[in-house]
Amino acid sequence: MHPLNNPPTRTLGPRACMECERNGKTFTLHKLALAKPDTLWALLPNDYKVMAEGREISSSGKFYISVNTIDPYHLITDYHENSSNS
Repeated sequence: MHPLNNPPTRTLGPRACMECERNGKTFTLHKLALAKPDTLWALLPNDYKVMAEGREISSSGKFYISVNTIDPYHLITDYHENSSNS
């Protein structure tokens, strides 16, 4: 079962991401990965923590988590909305 209740919101195309492991509301980053173009993503709620090397990290955009992965292993990406789209 996926840890989030919110539905997948988008595909983001092929993109760099991090493989991670979930423990409760904490995701620990492990290694760099490449998500397939059809990976479905959902916005990671603010009450979840993302950890790297024992420290909590913040997104520079918004964290999205893959929804078509098997818990407790997921992909996380830091996504930036492009505000210049018309």
